[in-house]
Amino acid sequence: MVGENSRWRDATPFLVFCAFCFAWGDVLFGIDTGSFGSIQALPSFLADFGVQQPDGSFKLPTQRTSIMNSSML
Repeated sequence: MVGENSRWRDATPFLVFCAFCFAWGDVLFGIDTGSFGSIQALPSFLADFGVQQPDGSFKLPTQRTSIMNSSML
């Protein structure tokens, strides 16, 4: 239980504000696809969740992309 409470110490007011604005943007304007699509293109995100291709690059499989996009809704 102590470990879970220590995670909240890392949440700064600016981080909470950004999460709140992102959530309201999703509700009001439907910007979830655009913002999450740009996150999916980040090299660090692809290295963590993508599949390595024969040329050494990483790519998200179609099924994984669709699950990630639909799970937010």
